[in-house]
Amino acid sequence: MREQDHHRTIARLAQRGASLRVDTAELCCLAAMHLQGAAGESTLFEEDRLTALFEATIDAVDPAVENPRKRATYAIERLRAQSLIVRLDGEGIVRAGEYALSPLAVNIVERHLADDRLTRESLDGLMTSVVSGLTAVRAAGHEARDEASWQARVRVPLEVVVTELLNGVERRQLGLDEQQRMVRAEITRLLEADWLDALGGIEALLDETADTLIELKTLLLQHANRAHAVLDDIQALAQDHGRIEVMVALRRTGDQLDRLLAWGHSRHAAWSTYHRSVHRFLRDVVRLDPDRQLSGRLRAQIAAWPDRPFTLRMTASPRLTVLRPPTRPVVRPAVRRPTQDWTPPVEAPPSGPLLDLEALVEAALAGGARRLSEVAAVVLPQVDPAARYGVIGRVAAQIAGRARGGLDGAGPWVPVDMGPFEVTEWVLGEVE
Repeated sequence: MREQDHHRTIARLAQRGASLRVDTAELCCLAAMHLQGAAGESTLFEEDRLTALFEATIDAVDPAVENPRKRATYAIERLRAQSLIVRLDGEGIVRAGEYALSPLAVNIVERHLADDRLTRESLDGLMTSVVSGLTAVRAAGHEARDEASWQARVRVPLEVVVTELLNGVERRQLGLDEQQRMVRAEITRLLEADWLDALGGIEALLDETADTLIELKTLLLQHANRAHAVLDDIQALAQDHGRIEVMVALRRTGDQLDRLLAWGHSRHAAWSTYHRSVHRFLRDVVRLDPDRQLSGRLRAQIAAWPDRPFTLRMTASPRLTVLRPPTRPVVRPAVRRPTQDWTPPVEAPPSGPLLDLEALVEAALAGGARRLSEVAAVVLPQVDPAARYGVIGRVAAQIAGRARGGLDGAGPWVPVDMGPFEVTEWVLGEVE
């Protein structure tokens, strides 16, 4: 729903054709109005007074203008059409009215006039105020008992006081970014002017900015950690009391603190990269070519390349041949152990020849035995006791192979040979 509202707002702006175009002279006129009001004079300007102020400002800013008064009248009309100057007297268009700066114009002028660079003192003061505000909100959260108390003493300070202080830090971050851009431009100007004599000044600018960024990053990290600890306490209170709107405000404040920390890390990393690049340039170029002879010849060759083209040819360097007696690499065989068969040999049971066992089974079957236990009871007493376990398996295999039509079924386990062994009872069918 919120995204749809944003889309509707943007569509209305586009439909109205909203635009803002202010040149340097007109911006200076707005600044003159703001400065006169800040100096203690009235912030309301009659039409004649406003025209005279614009005319004097335009004449001072752009002396080449042929008719400053006409240019001032035109500037007033343009600024009124863009709602930067408003008429406050409420009279018609016949009488001369009184004019003042609109809130939009005040914000624009203050943004251009303010020197909002982030310093150690401003960052320390703002972040200390943020932590103090959060501590007061935490104390209010412990004392809050009803909906009105949570709204007035917890949510509103979070969304107004603390957020506005963090916005102040972000505005000053933009000022510090602008200061770094100016420092880079100054370093470039010094190198273009006289780079050998500018070595000391360039290194001082680099080190001073690096030290400032390190101090700001350390200070910001300390205050942000304290602020996050207080935010965690407030969030625990809000969760216990089920205050969803307070938790939303806490999340926004935490995200804003995280953005400040990310800005500090990114600016420090970017300046460290620039610091190394400039020092490498000073070491590899400026100190090696103080008179710019090499760079001058290179520029001349590049400028004359269409008339006198040149190329760079490179060849691979040959390998160095070192005459020395060859040494064969020592190849050590892998350590191995002989393989052996760990399976113990199968010893045939001492039951005599295989034909004797078959004869015993045949005799038991001929005697009318029709179960495996009955055959085993006839055969086992005639075999050595040490070999009877193996003989039982061979007897079962012989009976299963000679049975016609398969086995009728498997019965229960029954003991044989007076109890030491048990076999599954098989009932045999017709035997050959």
